[in-house]
Amino acid sequence: MVSDVPLVVPEVNADHLGLIEAQSWRKESGGYIVTNPNCSAIGLVLALKPLEERFGIESLFVSTMQGGKRRGLSGRGFDGYFGNVVPFIKNEERSCRKR
Repeated sequence: MVSDVPLVVPEVNADHLGLIEAQSWRKESGGYIVTNPNCSAIGLVLALKPLEERFGIESLFVSTMQGGKRRGLSGRGFDGYFGNVVPFIKNEERSCRKR
């Protein structure tokens, strides 16, 4: 989100590390900032890079669903996940219907 802070997946865009030298604070402290994308984006770009190189990509629509700081799946059902898409888990279906 800052023009001289690279968002790097080394297998995809290692050349973006050159942005480190443009960071103003590097000249002062010698330190630098490099970030990496979240787990969903990393897997996606690793798969898309060879496809983009071979065929090109004009547009892409991606949707991910992440639970955030919810409690997650419990033995009694899907606590904290109502309204989200959840997988069918055998033996959990009956406890979810009770609610």
